[in-house]
Amino acid sequence: MNVDLIWKIVAGFCKAIRSLTRAKPKKGTFLIVEDNPLDASILEHKIRKRGWDSEIAKSGEEATALVRHTFYPLAFVDMRLPGMPGEALLQHLSQVSPATSVIVCCGEPRDLERIPEGQFVCVIRKPPTLEAIEDLLTKLKI
Repeated sequence: MNVDLIWKIVAGFCKAIRSLTRAKPKKGTFLIVEDNPLDASILEHKIRKRGWDSEIAKSGEEATALVRHTFYPLAFVDMRLPGMPGEALLQHLSQVSPATSVIVCCGEPRDLERIPEGQFVCVIRKPPTLEAIEDLLTKLKI
């Protein structure tokens, strides 16, 4: 049997169990597009402390599939993603889900050059602190 197929089945099963056992979010769901599991987990934890839930996409392609069926009021987008680059995802989000506010997450200063103008609310450095997330959500009135 194909190992990749087994991992996809296991990942799907884990996602289904997580959605069944997770408490309903108090306020809504944000999208986190991050291929680094540790950074995604840290950001998810900080968002949950604020009363929001999150959906994690590990690639731009996975994120585009999610936004086809679900509206996210806010998306945290990493610029360095496998496959689809962050700037292509930003363009896609602006076309498919223009009401989604996008926060660009950058780990390195040179990533700032790649961000298309006007397709994001702000830029934060990775990994963001809880205070930075709190300030950001307060300024966005979320």
